[in-house]
Amino acid sequence: MTQNAALMQELLNKLAAIPCRRWVLRGVQNPENVAEHTMAVAMLSMMYLPHELDAVRVHELALTHDLPVIYVGDVTPQDQVTAAEKEAAEREAMKQITRETGTQYLMPLFEEFRAQKTREARFVRDIDCYQCVLQAEHYDKNNLAQQELVPELYAYANSRMKTFVGKSLIEMFHRRWEPQAQERRLIRAKWHGGVVQIAGKMIELARS
Repeated sequence: MTQNAALMQELLNKLAAIPCRRWVLRGVQNPENVAEHTMAVAMLSMMYLPHELDAVRVHELALTHDLPVIYVGDVTPQDQVTAAEKEAAEREAMKQITRETGTQYLMPLFEEFRAQKTREARFVRDIDCYQCVLQAEHYDKNNLAQQELVPELYAYANSRMKTFVGKSLIEMFHRRWEPQAQERRLIRAKWHGGVVQIAGKMIELARS
């Protein structure tokens, strides 16, 4: 049992060393890692848990939904891997994890989350998408990316929400975010215009 715990800790350390690839591809400075994302999803699931859902099951699904990343890596649509190929690779990774750590009970959680047939699985999937939007907002507010991230992540999440809670959260986010985003765009436009104007004056001085 002690050996199994040590192996699991080793695997979790590996998870914490894998940066979320969606942010890496978008040039985010010091992006969150997959373990941080997992913890955020678990905490948000706790915050917004509907009373009619099985709380224990929700937390189990949230904490295990990205475990296959340990061996497969954080595969994204940009990697040109089909959904079937990704699922097959993740299933093999999950089998390896359960075999190494003696945690056979994790496999049904993997299957439940992938199948998306239970209310708990659909809720966790929605929270998974919602967390990505919140993280994108953090990067945008702090100018940590090479591009504005929220519009893309919001559109993706909004198109995938299946539960009442998920749809409500993403709608409330948009109502809060849009006015702030317009203000930030205006500030950036003024700043850019000022820089261009200064550059133009410098060129004129150099020519004279």
